[in-house]
Amino acid sequence: MRRIITIGAAVAVLAITGTAITLGVPRDGRDAAVPQVPTDQVASSETYKLRSTQAAATCAVTRGDALADGRSRLTVDPSCAALLPGVEKAKYWVDKGDGSVAFTENGVDPIVTFGIADGVAYESLQPAQPVISLDAQESPAQEAE
Repeated sequence: MRRIITIGAAVAVLAITGTAITLGVPRDGRDAAVPQVPTDQVASSETYKLRSTQAAATCAVTRGDALADGRSRLTVDPSCAALLPGVEKAKYWVDKGDGSVAFTENGVDPIVTFGIADGVAYESLQPAQPVISLDAQESPAQEAE
């Protein structure tokens, strides 16, 4: 009998305060499996130019919304496959905490890992060949200056 009263009291408190139990399902339709960062901590997107020492072509990658655990969404132009096959499948930019970053399809296993480089923003560490550089692309406003 005491348990029924305790449960009833808990339900009453929730009803009075307007608190709802969502059982892990966000009310705004976001994916509950991917932790979200508060919007005041989300950086605007940044576009980078990916280039290889073995190919004249370049392509664009865009680091998007911050998620959690050092991860951000990543958009890779399909033409990047010509520079490093498989990189076009990357969906996440992962800050490793030591200054290096990785592109990954599943948020864990890196397709390519970059370290801070001299003269460009980042240079590939793994795989070692071909060497891929990742350089911040100037916005149209910066190019006009």
